[in-house]
Amino acid sequence: MNNENKLKSNIRDVAKQAGVSPATVSRVFNHAEPMKEETRQKVLAAAKLLGYSPKEPVADNRSILVMNVPFIGNPFYSDIIKGAKSAATHNNCTLIITEETFTLETLPDYLSTLRHINAKGLIVLNYLTPETRDLINKKLPLVQCCEFDTNSQVSCVGIDNVHAAEKAVKHLVSLGRTKIAFLNGPSSYKYSEYRLKGYQKVLREYNLHPNPEWCINLPDITIDYAYA
Repeated sequence: MNNENKLKSNIRDVAKQAGVSPATVSRVFNHAEPMKEETRQKVLAAAKLLGYSPKEPVADNRSILVMNVPFIGNPFYSDIIKGAKSAATHNNCTLIITEETFTLETLPDYLSTLRHINAKGLIVLNYLTPETRDLINKKLPLVQCCEFDTNSQVSCVGIDNVHAAEKAVKHLVSLGRTKIAFLNGPSSYKYSEYRLKGYQKVLREYNLHPNPEWCINLPDITIDYAYA
């Protein structure tokens, strides 16, 4: 496409190119949420191809914070998102929710988008490798939520997963249960590591010996996976 055509591109052109509605394009550029990351990337790619750029970058002057979650459909994150949105609103900030798994290949485009919207900080509920974590932390303030690295100086907030798992197992033991299975999240996540420690600690305290096949790491913590 030549430069003259690019200058004439509008929101409807972007919508047609991306295969979405003009309203969806508007929500992407006005940072409305929730928005599937796949849809957002389609719109941004179409806009880049057509040379489209919105005239007004943001609807208000509030600071923008971004929260990244592994999977928006997981109800585990609902209360965390609500709490973050409440705190953001209280401090006159706008919170944008994204769904993204960071890699060294995908991260540059994501950080470019954050620069484009002038984001003031990023909250990540996802697992970060040391390389991706350090790269993000060099670009803007970063807070890790739920997931963290004990060897990192990056700010983090979460719960005591060891103690939480201990309470769950002790409850089952108090009911007279001795065959206790453990459905955990991906082994790469810190919360999975610490919950397993809590589970194993209580079993040792009560001299219970679980079958190794009873400890299962699921691809994600969802009802469907657990039921299967």
